[in-house]
Amino acid sequence: MQSANRPMPEKIIIVEDEIIVAMDLSLRLCRLGYDVIGIFSTGEEAVEQCGKTRPDLILMDFTLRGVLNGLEATRLIHSLYDTPVVMLSALPENKETVECDGYLVKPFEFFGLKSTIENVLKNSRSVRAS
Repeated sequence: MQSANRPMPEKIIIVEDEIIVAMDLSLRLCRLGYDVIGIFSTGEEAVEQCGKTRPDLILMDFTLRGVLNGLEATRLIHSLYDTPVVMLSALPENKETVECDGYLVKPFEFFGLKSTIENVLKNSRSVRAS
């Protein structure tokens, strides 16, 4: 049961086709107090689940199995649901990723993961409030 003084934890979806990376990320997010509501390996699943579960944030790998890569899935999610997406990649940020709400380079440092998610969620809340 959720305490009246504690807000509900933000819901996060992980879209990552490397299961070990996804599980590690899920554990880190749980330690930070977030609610990981799903792990998916394709862009198509991400779009579908975003519509069904309405997460507060999506962590999306750039390279995915399936028809949609991470950037294409992000564009579709933004157009349909306006859910913030943090792109995950083993490569440094490039100009294609400017459409994302945040960017993390693998391997993730705990502080970088925490601060990126907090900033993206804060920005998302302020945009919705205005």
